[in-house]
Amino acid sequence: MSNKDKNSRVRVRGESQINPGIFTGKKLVYGMIHLLPLPGTPFYESGNVEKSLEKAIADVKALIAGGADGCVVQTIDQIYPVGQDVDPARLAAFAIIVKAVKEHSHKDFHVGVQILWNALEASLAVAKTCGGVFVRSNALVGSTMTAAGVAESDPISLTEYRNKIDAHDVSLLAEIESMHFSWLNGKPLIDVAAEAIRVGTNGVEIAHPEEDVCLSMISQ
Repeated sequence: MSNKDKNSRVRVRGESQINPGIFTGKKLVYGMIHLLPLPGTPFYESGNVEKSLEKAIADVKALIAGGADGCVVQTIDQIYPVGQDVDPARLAAFAIIVKAVKEHSHKDFHVGVQILWNALEASLAVAKTCGGVFVRSNALVGSTMTAAGVAESDPISLTEYRNKIDAHDVSLLAEIESMHFSWLNGKPLIDVAAEAIRVGTNGVEIAHPEEDVCLSMISQ
C-alpha cells in the first residue's frame, strides 16, 4: 500500500478503517434534486417524466452556478416500496434522468443516486451505468423504521452485487442518523458508523433535525 493509500484511510475507535473514495479533501457541498412521482408508482401522472427531466437539468445547472460540488438525484414518489424491488418503468425513467444530469454537469461534479426506499442494488446499477459516482443508503446496516415501513439492510447481497457489476468506483454514502427514520436496535451512533465502515461504506451521513444535536453527533 502506498503512502497515499495509507493516508486516505481513517480509523474509527481503533476498530474499522474507511477508504473515503470521493469523500475526501475539502468540505463538499451537495444539493438535492427531487423528482416528481415516476411511472410505476401510485401518484404518477402523465408528463411527469418530461417535467422531472426538465427540472433535474435546471436544478443541476443552478447547483453548478451556485458553486456546489455535487448533487443527489432522489426519487420522491410520496409512497415507497421498501427494499430492492423497483418497477421497471420507474427504474428506466430514473436512469434517463440521472444520465441527463450527468451530461449537463462537468467531470468534477459529483452525481449521487438514491432510489427510495433503500433500493441500493438498483441505485448502484443506475450510478454505474449512467455516470453517477456515489449511492446514498438509508439502511446499509441494521434496520430502520421509516414512514414506508421497516427497511432491512442486506450488506452481503449488496457487496456481491457491487462485485458483480464492478462498481467499486461508485462510492457508498451511509445515512446513520436522519430526520426521516429511526434505528430499531438502539445502538450508539459510533457503533453504527463502525459497522457501516466494516461492510464497505466510503462515508457516513448525519442529518439530525436539531442543529446542536447534529453537531454533537458529528464531534463523536
